[in-house]
Amino acid sequence: MAKHSVALHPINYAVWYEYVSGRSGDLKAEIERLTADGRALTEADVARLFKAYVAPVGLETSERVAENARRILRSMEQDALEATDRTSAFDQSLSQWQAELDREANGGAVLQGVVASTREMSEAMRQLQSRLDVNQREIAQLRAEVAAARSEAQTDSLTGLHNRRSFEQHIAKFLADREAAMSLVLVDIDHFKLVNDTHGHLFGDQVLMAVARVLKESVRNDDLAARIGGEEFALLLPSTPLKGAVELAERIRTSIANSRIRRRNSEQQVGQITVSLGVADLWPSDNGESWFSRADEALYASKREGRNRVTAPSLLARHAVTGGVNRS
Repeated sequence: MAKHSVALHPINYAVWYEYVSGRSGDLKAEIERLTADGRALTEADVARLFKAYVAPVGLETSERVAENARRILRSMEQDALEATDRTSAFDQSLSQWQAELDREANGGAVLQGVVASTREMSEAMRQLQSRLDVNQREIAQLRAEVAAARSEAQTDSLTGLHNRRSFEQHIAKFLADREAAMSLVLVDIDHFKLVNDTHGHLFGDQVLMAVARVLKESVRNDDLAARIGGEEFALLLPSTPLKGAVELAERIRTSIANSRIRRRNSEQQVGQITVSLGVADLWPSDNGESWFSRADEALYASKREGRNRVTAPSLLARHAVTGGVNRS
């Protein structure tokens, strides 16, 4: 931080802690890119880095981490100074004993002095190592706290899926990587307002969690399932061409349509819950907005054509088949 002449405040501490800890490869790569020509980072640079790579942990957590990091650094600095003083004193003692031996002083007394000072030095080093071990544990705890805060900031609290912020970050990353075939699926629960109005918001939450479970169980480890709105979900599918994404969407639609949700406090079954889905593969000319827009258009085509169906952009001109897949 001193090298770059940035002020010592929580935002800067949070950015540099993340960089030094190595937890964010994207942040590390961006800082190295910005400083590749030897220039120092500005306050504006650090503020942008905080917003892009650290802000999801929240300012309160960043301030707490920064304060703990300062405390640990002060402790380590003090330990280092103490170790330096101890080493310097030990070196002086060795020089004195060497001089006494050169004058043919009492060798036994010199040897006893060497042993005693060596023991003192060994004990001092043991205490220093103990304090360093404590500092390392505290640093590990800070890392875990930051990781937990980031996970919480990127997770929808009700469903456990990624939230909209995380979805937007991942879609930007996917666009930067530009794999050969990628697809986006948007999912919207049909008549969800009516479900809430008829059965209450607690049951509405049950429906949201049930749909989320189907999505979680349907995707691979590399895929991303997110809740991006009240009753709207999204799937980001790397290495998945349009045909595969449409087939996955149809499996999801069928699974949800065939399920029956019961009220938590009774065995009463509620009527069928269905979803409408829109699918779009990534085109070479796409940016995030155009890709999302085509999937959104497909989703609303499914809604217009009667809901409980899957639509892909290349098929919007064709009449949808109820309870089926619109395929080219």
